[in-house]
Amino acid sequence: MNRNCFAKLIIYSSAISSEEIEKKLNLKGNFRKNYGETIIDNKTGNIFLIKDPWIFTTENIFSTKEKGECFDQHLEFIFTALKQSKDALISLQEQEIKIELHLVYLTEVNGLGGPSLTRKQQKKITEFNLDVIFDILFLYTGENISEDRILNVDANNYDTCYESFIELRIAGENLNPSAISRKLCLNPTKSAETGEVRISKRGISMPPVKKGFWEISTNKLIKSNNLSDHLDWLIRHYTDFKKEYEELQSKGLDLTLTCLWESKRGYGGPCISNRQMQLLKKMNLHCDFSFHFFAD
Repeated sequence: MNRNCFAKLIIYSSAISSEEIEKKLNLKGNFRKNYGETIIDNKTGNIFLIKDPWIFTTENIFSTKEKGECFDQHLEFIFTALKQSKDALISLQEQEIKIELHLVYLTEVNGLGGPSLTRKQQKKITEFNLDVIFDILFLYTGENISEDRILNVDANNYDTCYESFIELRIAGENLNPSAISRKLCLNPTKSAETGEVRISKRGISMPPVKKGFWEISTNKLIKSNNLSDHLDWLIRHYTDFKKEYEELQSKGLDLTLTCLWESKRGYGGPCISNRQMQLLKKMNLHCDFSFHFFAD
C-alpha cells in the first residue's frame, strides 16, 4: 500500500502580511499571497480577492522515501521551527490570529490504516496551542494530485464523511473485563481474558487471546459524523471517572484510543481542537487513526 505524509502550518489573518509572518517565524511560506489581497487576471482583467491563508508545508523538505507513512520527521521539523520562534507565535495567537496544524495523509483508494500521534507529539501540539486537522486524500493508482488540490482540502466539511467514531481499548495480561465494566460503569463492545478461545461468526475457533482486553466503540452510542462529538463523549466520561482511569493505568494496563474516519468522496478529514488535545494529553493515551475510503 502506497502512503505518503507531510505537515502544513496554516495561518489565517487579514491583519498581518505574509512577509511579516515569515519574518516573525523565520519560515518561508509555500503560498505567500496576503489574505484579502486583490490580484488581476491578465487575460480577462477581472479582479480577485485572495482568501487563501499563509501556508508552510514540509512536503518538499524530505525525499519521497523519507516522507514515509508517519508524521514523525515532519512534526519534529515544525516543532523545532516553532520552538525557535515561540514568542512570535504567542504574539500572533494573542492577536487572535487563527493558526492550524494540518496533517496531510495520502493513500490509495480502498486503503486501510493510518498514522499515530504519540503522547510526546500530543504534548508538543498542546504546548504550541494548535488545532489539528487531518487532510486525507485517497488516490487512484497512478493518479497525479495537483499541489492546488493538496493545499485546499476542506477538512471542516463533515459532508465528506461517511462514518466516524472512536474506540477505547484497555489491555493487559491480568485484565478482568468484568471488573473494568463495574469500575467504569460501561459495558464493552467486545472483550476477552488472556488465553480465552473465541469463536468467529462463522463458527471457527480463533487462536487464544495473547493479552486480555476491554474495548468500547462509540459507533452505536453517538450518531454523528463529527469526530469531535465522539471525543467529547470520551472526555466527559473520563472526567466523571478520572480516579478510576488513573487507577487502571497505575496497574500497568495500556489504554489506546483509535479514531476511525471513513470518507464519502475520497477526501476530507477530522479535526481535533486544542481544547480536546489538552484533555487527551491529560488522559495519557496513545492515539491511532484509521482512515478508509471504498470506491464503487
